[in-house]
Amino acid sequence: MRDDLVLAGRGDETQISYLREMKKMPVYLKASPDKITENDLRKYMLYLKNELELDPNSLKVTHAAVKFFYRNTCVREWATLDKLKVQNQL
Repeated sequence: MRDDLVLAGRGDETQISYLREMKKMPVYLKASPDKITENDLRKYMLYLKNELELDPNSLKVTHAAVKFFYRNTCVREWATLDKLKVQNQL
């Protein structure tokens, strides 16, 4: 993923943030990112949003990292990646 982030021109801080977020999901789901299903992804994102009640900015970073990973590194065409909407903070 790091190489894909570099090739996509993402800055150092973005790389660090995305890689940090992508380490959390496999821990929660107890599965390697390449083995995670779309249903697993939905479960994880709902957990972050509803149970952890992440603030919108944190949720946006997680969504962006997951979307980048599954669009560029471990390509999956999952509707869930496009369906998630995060409300802006006031």
